[in-house]
Amino acid sequence: MTFNPTQPWFKALKELGEDAQKASLYAGKESDYKIAVRYPQTLTASTLFNPDNVKPAFQLAELLGNLYDWQWNPILIEEETEDVSVYESVISIGLNGITEEKTGAFFHSFDELAVWLEQNIRRDIRVENTSGGLADNILLKKFKDNSICVVSLSDKSQGELTLKLDNGETCIFEMPEYGVFTYEPGQVSSIKKNVLPISPDELMEYKLTAPNAMRVFFDESGKCEFYLDKDIDNVTLVARKFGDAVSLFGDTVSLKLDEKEVLVIQSCQLLPEEFKNLYMESDKLTLKKGKHLLSLIDKKRDYTYLPSAFLFGDFSLKKDNQLGQLSETLSIRSFKNQGLLNYAGGIEFKKTETLNGKEYISIDTGGLVAEVFINGQSIGRKAWAPFLWKIPLKYRNKTVDLRILIATSIQPLFGELKK
Repeated sequence: MTFNPTQPWFKALKELGEDAQKASLYAGKESDYKIAVRYPQTLTASTLFNPDNVKPAFQLAELLGNLYDWQWNPILIEEETEDVSVYESVISIGLNGITEEKTGAFFHSFDELAVWLEQNIRRDIRVENTSGGLADNILLKKFKDNSICVVSLSDKSQGELTLKLDNGETCIFEMPEYGVFTYEPGQVSSIKKNVLPISPDELMEYKLTAPNAMRVFFDESGKCEFYLDKDIDNVTLVARKFGDAVSLFGDTVSLKLDEKEVLVIQSCQLLPEEFKNLYMESDKLTLKKGKHLLSLIDKKRDYTYLPSAFLFGDFSLKKDNQLGQLSETLSIRSFKNQGLLNYAGGIEFKKTETLNGKEYISIDTGGLVAEVFINGQSIGRKAWAPFLWKIPLKYRNKTVDLRILIATSIQPLFGELKK
């Protein structure tokens, strides 16, 4: 994410700031380490340009990665560090294997090391999956004040996980994709019961907060074909323009539509504020059903973050530049493939819902910032998973009007060029 008001989700800056404040609190805590890994500086230097191409049997990054996977949370220490009394184990890499310095144990494989650590180093904490095994794809960190942080490295929800402490305490929690869970001593469970899930695949009525868009990709000859399955009124062509100024890129864009030059001389109102002065727009156009051709009058270069042209209007856009009528319903998961392929703005989904005493609403937004309204009252904005909202008590046994405002990104308009 970038903190930029051009983004449709910029209003969530407050929530992002609150999360950042909590993150900084944990970043400032003193970590509790049991295992140290000695940085192999001399070994690395001696084998870096070895004429015989002799390399260590194991690489430092691979060793650290395995230790994190095994939930050991090691600290990397300098090669010359002498006082290692605060650590229960010190591990170093040699040319032919791995040594545990305090016992002299030598390992020819990571599997051997994993077994030895499990048998000889007492675990203070562990995170288990529902099968009772160590949870995968997490980063587990314990602090001197006995608080704990668990970070998911997975792009998939891991469901319920259990944090187990050596004093017998346990805490069950939900781990969403790329989620973060924090534990304070005495905490029992963070699982929210009595939750109403809103399916991301449910088709709902909606309203857009901005016109839909098509980013124009020109071929090598400076042409772009697009197709309409119906007549569309009030279409606006937006082109990169710098007036008489000498631009950073040294060019501006003039266009023909179906072999006729289009005047693009109006001040731009359709793009985010930071881009308006770099573009101008045409008068409203009516495009007839069928094939159309946009072409550059003088061949110009397209730039990844400064495209040559866009079309804006009340139309749907699907792959292969197919424009048509917007559907009456969309789903949260698939709106891009339902006509909003290049859309940048908010999508307000609307539905009527009987809450039946539920305490929470959960929505899989695909990681997009979302705000939920019940009968017009905002019940909060969420910027990160878990996307879970507490329902005010006064609504819990009612049938309500539910609005879900999803904020998309400007990436389809100003991001990487398609290949």
